[in-house]
Amino acid sequence: MAPIERMTRRLAGGAEAEAWVELGRTTRHHRKGPAVYEAEVHLRLPRMAFRVSHSEKDPRVAIDRLVKKLKLEIVKHKEKAKSKFEGKRA
Repeated sequence: MAPIERMTRRLAGGAEAEAWVELGRTTRHHRKGPAVYEAEVHLRLPRMAFRVSHSEKDPRVAIDRLVKKLKLEIVKHKEKAKSKFEGKRA
């Protein structure tokens, strides 16, 4: 999750960021059907938090898509904060 670390450095403002990552199977009911894995991350920064989850048949794909979703959420937050700042300056 090094790309996420680089993106959150400025948001954290030098403070520690905490991330909880969880990966698990959604069900084992009678061990029938395809295994579905769910990846979930909780990222806590000072004054904000992000939570993203994704389900997929392959755990590696679930993690990759989870990272992409988290990057998208961080970029959305940065753009929203930037537009608020620019609105105050005008």
